[in-house]
Amino acid sequence: MSMGDFLKMAEQVDINTFNKFYSILYRSGMFCVADLLDIKSAAQLYNVIQCVKLFNLKSPIQVIEVGGGIGNLSRLFAELDVCDTYTIYDLNNVIKIQKHYLQQNLTKRKFDKIKFIAVDLIDINDIKPISTDLFISTFALTECPKTTIELYFQKLIINAQYCYILGQELYGNYYPSKDIVNKLMTAFSQIIIRDYPYFNQKAYEIICLKD
Repeated sequence: MSMGDFLKMAEQVDINTFNKFYSILYRSGMFCVADLLDIKSAAQLYNVIQCVKLFNLKSPIQVIEVGGGIGNLSRLFAELDVCDTYTIYDLNNVIKIQKHYLQQNLTKRKFDKIKFIAVDLIDINDIKPISTDLFISTFALTECPKTTIELYFQKLIINAQYCYILGQELYGNYYPSKDIVNKLMTAFSQIIIRDYPYFNQKAYEIICLKD
């Protein structure tokens, strides 16, 4: 599927309907372990469509993701030609899983779009500031220590044109801290924070845009 074909498909998707279906599916437990990857793929496709529609993407972009899971989101971005380059920051052992999964599911040309940075094999303070079109993190950022979040903010997030972050309730905290929101407000002209359906847990999405 070309970027143009995907854009046509994304334009026809009613996010509200998708969101309602997604929420009911997760919260009613209408899946089994064997279906989990497919449901995760549907969730990640939802995230890709959200980014395309919210940020009005018209051509392939540069993407940075913190915490890549098994690589499913990067697979969709590459497979659908939504990205020119896609860089994942993650732990080395997780990156090994991502590489195996992606090599099994992408052509070499599309796999070569994806780059990997193992943050536990370098001094994280040595990460260089990088300008990119889209910074994305689906739940991984909420699991990082405050000092690590601050570092990613200074080196990666503020240098992105768009930012899409998903977070979940941890330790009794639901919405992102005022400190994080205030930092985002200094870097982006538009910020939206709203509920996001995620299994039976409370979760939120943060959408940030620059002029």
